[in-house]
Amino acid sequence: MDEDEAGAAYARQEPPGGDETIHASVQRLIASGKDLAHAELAWAKLKGRSLAAILRRALLFGLLAVVGLMVGLSLSLVAGIVALAPHVGLLPATLIVIAVAFGMALRREMPGPIGLAE
Repeated sequence: MDEDEAGAAYARQEPPGGDETIHASVQRLIASGKDLAHAELAWAKLKGRSLAAILRRALLFGLLAVVGLMVGLSLSLVAGIVALAPHVGLLPATLIVIAVAFGMALRREMPGPIGLAE
């Protein structure tokens, strides 16, 4: 057998798994696509859960920051009242601190040369 005949005989051989039909190949392709779709869906769920956990954590830290600011503001108002109470009495100290706090809030919101808002 010379080289040309050996090549022709090789070309006539069926490919490995040659008893497979096109239908079996398509079924294998569909199964592979389904596996890929399930893997992509699992990845998307994992990514969504991760994002939800990050947002939940950020919301919790934001809420803690707001609570901390409110507690700090309350403590500064109480400290002002306690500092003024021995000099002017408890009720006048409370009224002075409230008036100063409202005055600062109004001054910040007023437009023009008096206020800080632009």
